[in-house]
Amino acid sequence: MSVHQESSVAFTRLQDARSPEISLVVLFLGVTAPSIAFLLFVKTPLILPSLSLISLVIAALVAVSAWSMSASREGSHITLWDVAGSYAFVGFAAGMLSEPMQVVELMSLPTDPSVEAP
Repeated sequence: MSVHQESSVAFTRLQDARSPEISLVVLFLGVTAPSIAFLLFVKTPLILPSLSLISLVIAALVAVSAWSMSASREGSHITLWDVAGSYAFVGFAAGMLSEPMQVVELMSLPTDPSVEAP
């Protein structure tokens, strides 16, 4: 094998080794950026219920993507299943810390459009 072929094989292996980390970073940024933007526009009392709802939806999306890609559950580094579990943990924790009336206020829709909310 020539030196050129060996270097191209090593470069290909290096690209293959880097791609899972890049994919995880892109997934992480794609999930957190809209979440943070949404939380900036939510009223202060509704932050915890909103965070809970967003985190649980993201956990479901990441788990479905890990399942569809047949991602390994065991590994020496962070897997998609670990990311889904951490989002679920944050979602359930935020849900437990929020007050029931905050959740009702978040989920309620105005029944009369002519009445403005305070």
